[in-house]
Amino acid sequence: MYWKKVKNNTSLWLEWNEWKDARAYFSTRIGKLTDFYSNIHQRNSEKKFAYLRQSHSDKICIVSSPAEYEGDGIVTNNPELILRIKVADCLAIYIYDPVNKVICLVHAGWRGTEKRILEKGIICLKETYGSLPSEICILFSPSICPHCFDVDIWSENENQARLLGVNKISNPRMCTYENPELFYSYRR
Repeated sequence: MYWKKVKNNTSLWLEWNEWKDARAYFSTRIGKLTDFYSNIHQRNSEKKFAYLRQSHSDKICIVSSPAEYEGDGIVTNNPELILRIKVADCLAIYIYDPVNKVICLVHAGWRGTEKRILEKGIICLKETYGSLPSEICILFSPSICPHCFDVDIWSENENQARLLGVNKISNPRMCTYENPELFYSYRR
């Protein structure tokens, strides 16, 4: 289980292809962000973006159409949407239910982790779509590691998921601070 590096003439990004009906993407500092979005849109030309104006909250937005929403979690069962959040050292956590074809994306820095946003995202899938924790898959994006920051957001979020019965957790443990050639970091 790993993030695959994908490169074109102007950009390099990471792509997760382990799920049958869903993809996860993560930008790098190589290339412009607008080029990254353009590349993702070209690969998914029939789809539109739904994205967040983030505020380090624990608000989860259930969406069905492309637009900007306010919160730190976004969830949909609309296969025509690409969900988007922005992170540097914080975790982007992808929560996917392959049975009900529902995906949630949460922004979990230390504040979101403390407010238990991952737990709230999982509960949202359970209560809104009937998702079973045993079917849910979780993927962690690159983020700051516990060696470079005094809060271990990896372990804290893994524990939140496991306490709710989610065991399919992929954490490639890629540190944004320790990989300056690939990732932005607010701590550098």
